Amino acid sequence: MSTRYVHFALGPVQSFVSQARRTRDFWAGSFLLSWLSAVAMNSAIHAGGRVAFPHPSDEFLSAVATGRTGPQQGLIPNRFICEIPSQCDPAQLARDVKVAWRALADRVWAADLDSALQPELRQVSRRLWDEQVSAFWECAWAVTADADAADVLDRRKNIRDTLPPAAEGIKCSLMDGWQELSCAPRPGAAEVVEFWNRVRTAGGALGSDVREGERLSAIAFVKRRFVRAFETLDETLPSGLRVRGWALPPGVPSVAYMAAVHWVADAIAAAEPRLLEEFVTAARAAAADSAFGVMSESSSRIQCVERACADAADQRAARAFASLDAAVFFDESQAPATGLVADAHAWRRLAEARGSIAAAAHLRAPEPYYALMAMDGDSVGALLGDTSTRAHVAEAMAEFSRQALEVVAAHNGFLIYAGGDDVLAMLSARDVLECASALRAAYVSAFRRAGGPAPATISAGVAFAHTRVPLTSVVAEAHRLLDAVAKERTGRDAIAVSVLKPGSTTVEWSQPWASALDEGGAVIVQALAGSLADDGEYTNSFLSRLGALIAMLQPPGTRTAALSPEEQERLVAADLAGSGAAHPGLGEVELLRRASTLLGQCRPRERAKIGDQWEITETGSLEVDGALLARFLASQGAGAR
Repeated sequence: MSTRYVHFALGPVQSFVSQARRTRDFWAGSFLLSWLSAVAMNSAIHAGGRVAFPHPSDEFLSAVATGRTGPQQGLIPNRFICEIPSQCDPAQLARDVKVAWRALADRVWAADLDSALQPELRQVSRRLWDEQVSAFWECAWAVTADADAADVLDRRKNIRDTLPPAAEGIKCSLMDGWQELSCAPRPGAAEVVEFWNRVRTAGGALGSDVREGERLSAIAFVKRRFVRAFETLDETLPSGLRVRGWALPPGVPSVAYMAAVHWVADAIAAAEPRLLEEFVTAARAAAADSAFGVMSESSSRIQCVERACADAADQRAARAFASLDAAVFFDESQAPATGLVADAHAWRRLAEARGSIAAAAHLRAPEPYYALMAMDGDSVGALLGDTSTRAHVAEAMAEFSRQALEVVAAHNGFLIYAGGDDVLAMLSARDVLECASALRAAYVSAFRRAGGPAPATISAGVAFAHTRVPLTSVVAEAHRLLDAVAKERTGRDAIAVSVLKPGSTTVEWSQPWASALDEGGAVIVQALAGSLADDGEYTNSFLSRLGALIAMLQPPGTRTAALSPEEQERLVAADLAGSGAAHPGLGEVELLRRASTLLGQCRPRERAKIGDQWEITETGSLEVDGALLARFLASQGAGAR
């Protein structure tokens, strides 16, 4: 019996995962992609095959087959290699994937739309639903007897044999290019309003899951609502494989909640239970005239908040406070959505209750910034091309994926996806850089223990974003930072960061990891933020002068600064000494050390391979972004420990 290798890939990835209006959309895309890939893997195993690369999550594969409680995160990559016996039909993997997807979509339709729509609407919409569900997924596979044929699937994917249906009528609010389900001829048609009003008032949390004004295609509707029906899934696929779903939390943390987690935890730890209860009462009263779900974060589980609730004198009051829609924790001018509370008087009472907590707990108002982090192993394709080390690479990636969930949770984050060498996660602005450094250490350690090819490196893109910046833009920015800045421009084994405010990007900074971290693995720019938080160095006026100095030393259009690094540091040290920004009485050596540390993060560096060695070189330019990033991190409490 001869052995064959099936290279299998499921897509589209970016258009399914990245198009998201809420964090739950983003998470749902990653989870569903992982689930369908797990179905394909289980289909191969059911036929007597074996997954050769990567080593998948046993917990996830088992949950698909048994229906027992499984992970909340996507842990299975969309591309894999299976070793299959000669009698196995590789096309069966694709058939099983598409039937499993249709079975889940059918359960969503039956639960939400079948009884909500009038017969004539139901018939027309069901026709479009079936057309879109059937046409979405592209399963690319190629078979070879050569285990070394790493590029066989890439050649196959150049042949595209799945095309989306023609999109007429009104377009989906979430998925570009797809028609929404009412089939109305134009946006202002009464049929559109009637259709979605019927859907939103059908019960089962549809009113909060589909917001007023949203018009969804079948694909977007499944993404938005599958979590309510997933536990009921129990389907026997064409291969004879039985797949089942499991219970999933109905919500994931919102961007506003990730921005507020430390404020929430600190308030629970320091404020009297009475003040927490009064705030919850005010929030519920304000919600009476609002569209937001006042307890919408009840299923969010972030470690610092969980710890605060567990230690609280009144755990019931603490848990109710921690479960509130995060919009209520922000000042009205900073709230992540508009029109949350129609009654201005109710909002004032809520603001007063928030102020009482802040005063009692000695807290500033929470900052409306969170972080989205994307990480990806460097040059993994080259590693896979060497079949002699492929098993070691698979083992290392499996260990890294297992560790990623623990590392992100330990840094008060929410893991969206960890499969192979990829990680996507949301964190607070205070924790994300430490988390990225810890994940890099875990990746390098996993390869070292697995005996894989060395050195193994990973890059990161981190987008700090205001809660008002559209999530789709933040996702795109994190991937741009990872691919175009950390990997391409900085030379891999690097981190790239930006700060997104509504309407603008105010900071963009990158460094090779070797330049971004100190000897202990701490992020230097975050240590600078700690210095700012502790003693008020580098005030806004100092940073303004530093920006002017850099502009003078390196006028626009030039690539290198006019003075040597030593001369630059003496200038900045003199400014520190004379500006009152540093502690009085510091000697020249300490002032120069501080100036050197600060300017070290303002000098872009790049990695380049020279012969057989990677070397880091300074570009010769100066950019104020390193200092501005430190100042931003200080404003987020990132230096406070």
